[in-house]
Amino acid sequence: MSGGDEKAGMDLAHVLDGMFETGFDDLPEDARREVTRRFHPFRWENLSPAQRHTLALAADGEAPGQEDEFSRHWKLYAERAELLRQVSEWWLAATPTAADKATQEDRVAALRKRIEEIDATIAGPVPPSVGAPATASAGGKAGGAPASGLERSDAMTIEIEAALQSLGENASPSKVMAYLKELVGKPGTSIVDVAPNGVLWHRHSGKLEKLTDKSLTDRLSRLRKRASTR
Repeated sequence: MSGGDEKAGMDLAHVLDGMFETGFDDLPEDARREVTRRFHPFRWENLSPAQRHTLALAADGEAPGQEDEFSRHWKLYAERAELLRQVSEWWLAATPTAADKATQEDRVAALRKRIEEIDATIAGPVPPSVGAPATASAGGKAGGAPASGLERSDAMTIEIEAALQSLGENASPSKVMAYLKELVGKPGTSIVDVAPNGVLWHRHSGKLEKLTDKSLTDRLSRLRKRASTR
């Protein structure tokens, strides 16, 4: 977030007052521009109205005592977005020699490991103090991921998110599936084969799973609506 420690541009929370439930495309042009710049790397449509309000206050420097927390989470999410972009680039890179393939495999593995570390650290698409409070996990164990937070990514979630980085956030399920099928045989990917109506992939545990067209559509829906369904 670019305006967390200094007041730059408009008084965002004031300008957006009464519009936190409004769709991004329906915001005034100057508000859309400021939201895009000062909410980065978060997207308006992936946030609840309460989260939008809190982030606008933070962007205006009016979230006392939360500066360090917001700064830490913004940096982590910005890093995560960049890592996904790099994963997508490495998967699509040409590997004409064995050395190239080995380098690709090493880089993808390292990038995925760091993404998983970030997923294990962050509590949700926004800091825990934004929106719903952190709670115990469904199993009731202390220290579990908050019910309102980001689920730890399984291997396929990372594949899908990297696909969206390459294809665009609004890519159709059929385009995403075609992208995933192209990953078969590439080093570092969890996808091992094309199957009828989908692909076969390995979880981190090694368990073989099938991602069908329907399950991909469901996963995309959850990824896009996660924030609004909390």
